[in-house]
Amino acid sequence: MSLMNSQDNSFAPRKRIQKCAGIPRSFLVEVDDPDRKGVMMDSSGKYVIPVMDAEAYAIVKKEKPPFSPQHEPSSPSSSSSDPVPAALLCRICKDLLTDAVMIPCCSTSSCDE
Repeated sequence: MSLMNSQDNSFAPRKRIQKCAGIPRSFLVEVDDPDRKGVMMDSSGKYVIPVMDAEAYAIVKKEKPPFSPQHEPSSPSSSSSDPVPAALLCRICKDLLTDAVMIPCCSTSSCDE
């Protein structure tokens, strides 16, 4: 008997169809193709797919190829185009404060040089 099963294609295993228990009928869309991705069978024997799944399968995600150069979108908060606030500039060297110290006589900040 097993020899006949291996030669006869009518004994090929079929795809198991999931039953849609607990999903309201208003959330289901009837489909004709039982081989469609995400298909289920309702209590009346019709093939259905959830509305949310049908919308998700309709939108195809575009995959980026691996190791491709990524282009960063230009943002308005770029550090090179933003001016440095005057409170963070040294009054002596006119550069960004490094190791800032407070001068007690005039209460201003400057670099520790």
